[in-house]
Amino acid sequence: MTLDEYCDTAKAINGMRFDAQLARELGITTAALAAWRMKKSWPADEKMIKLADLAGIDPIDALLDLNIWRSHGPAIALYTRIKKALAGTAAALLLALTVQAATPQDATASPAPLYSQASDQYILWKILCSRILNPLLKAATLFMRAISPCQKSRELSPC
Repeated sequence: MTLDEYCDTAKAINGMRFDAQLARELGITTAALAAWRMKKSWPADEKMIKLADLAGIDPIDALLDLNIWRSHGPAIALYTRIKKALAGTAAALLLALTVQAATPQDATASPAPLYSQASDQYILWKILCSRILNPLLKAATLFMRAISPCQKSRELSPC
């Protein structure tokens, strides 16, 4: 999604016909909004969150998009990978929750051990680890490496 699409979606959802109305709602000048549309400047994080809210879009996606747009070089690829990893994580979590909700709960049956190979909990734990936690940790590691001032250090401690 482009910044223009965010703006146009926000206008459409909120019944705005003109950029001036959107600029007023965002608390910026029409010149600032025009500069965004011409890619001469980018919104501040707080304005992007407000724009995402007006457009009915998850602010996490909006901030990742914003960082993709205003980045250069290898950072673009890293932010894109983070966004894809988070999207995959969300899909896996939704699947896990759907499976859990669809599993009949029999109150009279004796519960299986929490981590037995046959239990639903074990299967959900494996899905959680392989599809959600591991990609999320990889995305966080990539992000920390991208923003770290230390080129050689891979630890989260300061240089």
